[in-house]
Formats: sequence, structure tokens, C-alpha cells
Amino acid sequence: MAISLPVVWFAGHRDVSLLLRSISSFASTCLDSFAISVIGDGSLTSEDKRAIEDVVSPCCVSFPRIADNSSRRKDIFKQRPNLESHYDKSPLAKKIVDIPFLIDGSYLYIDSDVFFYRPFKGVDLRGADVEFAYMGDVRNAYSIQTSDLIRSVKKVPLVRHLNSGFFYLKSNDWIDFDLCEKIASLKQFQRHLPHLEQGYWAALAAKKSGKSVCFDTRQIAFPKLDLTLPTECVANHFAGLYRPLVENYPAEASHPSSDDPISLKTHPSTLVTPFQLISEGVIRSAKRLVGLSDKNVL
Repeated sequence: MAISLPVVWFAGHRDVSLLLRSISSFASTCLDSFAISVIGDGSLTSEDKRAIEDVVSPCCVSFPRIADNSSRRKDIFKQRPNLESHYDKSPLAKKIVDIPFLIDGSYLYIDSDVFFYRPFKGVDLRGADVEFAYMGDVRNAYSIQTSDLIRSVKKVPLVRHLNSGFFYLKSNDWIDFDLCEKIASLKQFQRHLPHLEQGYWAALAAKKSGKSVCFDTRQIAFPKLDLTLPTECVANHFAGLYRPLVENYPAEASHPSSDDPISLKTHPSTLVTPFQLISEGVIRSAKRLVGLSDKNVL
């Protein structure tokens, strides 16, 4: 029997209601074989864990502990003071420093504000020639201003529009912590610490762009502001400014019906280029000037 793909969430008590919805919607729609793990930030209560177990019953849930990676984490931080400083300041750094070593193998990572709406398959990429697959963002959210990014992309190549709220990782051997330390040491990447972790993944994906792919942005997407749900949409990510839409968005029970499940698609990664950055900036400015709004973008 094939080993189920580990599917991982990282969350705390504050976000447990979102977490329950994310896990239950995934478990009811994913047709691939999976095993669920929830890694807490230290604030999950025993009641939280029981609620998580209840929503996926009869499936089992494991709860790896961040503390179990303490020895490996010390090795990672040796001679990498900037990465350690970021880790101390932002819990999101655990997504790259701890989680890959608590799972130790291929896994799918999902943020607790990603909800699933229709049956799908194809998230298990262990049989494909892929080392990293990520969700596409609507912009380059890498903790760095566009003006600085234009000057930096030659020194630190990045893939375009990566969002780390939903990704597949083949192995922790793929992670180059020296590259992460380099990014953490650059002043221009300190603009917005919550997005710094996302920049690590973007740089790592660019380093091995031939083995990195992006999930189809029509299937794994951000919600539309008009609250429509396209038939090809499998999941929505209610991150950042999209979060207020959660309460008004369709519940799982109202997802578009289909006789056949959606097969997830991917496309090759593309690198951020100065020309692309300038072009996107001009287009955004032009839309603001004429009062246009994109229904997919806040």
C-alpha cells in the first residue's frame, strides 16, 4: 500500500476556528491519499486538539512539537545570526526552519485560511519530477519595495508571484539555509518581516527553477471581491486584506457541483525581472488613475 502524503497545517489557538474549516474542507474534497499533521505555535489547547480530531474523524491527526526540532534548529542557526534573529521575531520563520524537519520527507503545507470547495486530485506530486510547487500570488509580496527589488533581482533571483500559504515540498534537502541567511542579512528585505519567509521560498525556487512549478492560479486562488466562485476554483486563500471576506463567502456546501473531480495543474516557474516589475507598476498606477479595479485584487 502506498504511503499517504503528509498534509501539514501550522496554527495557534487564535486561529483555531479558521483551522477547523480549512482542515474539514480539505478532508472532504481531496481525493488523494493523505495523512494530517497539525503543528501548533505553542498555544493550542487540549480542547483545540480534540476539536481538530473531531472534524477529521475517523482519520487520525498527529501533533508534532516545535520543541522536537530544537537540536536541528541550533545547527541551522550556527553562523547564521540574521536568520536566527528573524526566527525570534516572526513565528512564520518556523515554516522553513522547523516544519520541514518535523515532517522529514515530502509534504503539502496549507495555511489555516485556505478553504476548499470542490472535489480535486493531483496534489500528491511525489511521482512527478517536481521538488517544489507553490501557490501563485497576485503580486510579488517579498518584504521588499519594488524600487529595491528592481536593483536586487540580479543578486538574489526570485520566482514571480510566489505565495507560501499552499505549497508542496519534496524534501528538506532542497532548502539552502546559507541562501536564507543572505536574504535575511540584506537591509532591503527588512521592509515587512511577515513576508520575509515568503522571500526565502521565492529565492530557493528560483535557484532550482527547473524543478519548481506554480499551481494553476485559477484553481488555487485568492477570492474574488464580488464573491463569485468560478467552476474551476478548488480553493481560496483568505490572506491579509482578503480575510474580512471569510464570513460572507460561500460555505463549503455551496461549492459548484461536478460529476468529475478537478485535476490540479501546474505551470513552470518564471523569474522576477526588472522589466516585469516596472510593467506591473505602470499598469497598477494606470488603473488607479482611471478608477478601474480588478475583481481579483485588493
